[in-house]
Amino acid sequence: MAEQIFEPLKAVANAHGYALAVHGSLTRDIDLVLVPWTVEAVAQDTVARACIAEIERINGYVFVGENMVNVDPYDFCKRSPQPMAHGRIGWSIHLGGAGAFVDLSVFPPIANPVQALHAALDESVARQRERQRAFDERDAKENI
Repeated sequence: MAEQIFEPLKAVANAHGYALAVHGSLTRDIDLVLVPWTVEAVAQDTVARACIAEIERINGYVFVGENMVNVDPYDFCKRSPQPMAHGRIGWSIHLGGAGAFVDLSVFPPIANPVQALHAALDESVARQRERQRAFDERDAKENI
């Protein structure tokens, strides 16, 4: 199934400003990761719903247990989306049949990517200056 959905989902991801990557062995399930790739990347929920619709179009059926009542709120096999580390949100998309499913994990777009880029550059320069100062201090001690 992974080979049937990857290229169409890649097109959906790209149209929404994301890059699509496969994560995992593809033996038990299909683990996919969406990473914001352009400044125009849409909200996580928007791109996830577009991907779910595309998977349903290809597979003919999907089940996403969104906001189900009377289930454990932490049972994410029956409930999606799931909050994850680093701001990711995950959807478990059941394909029916032999219990196959897609785990779709979507990273959030950065609100102001230019500002974030400048902050990362400033941090990198500060770390480099700190390393240089440590080297200079070490050299000064060795030359005494």
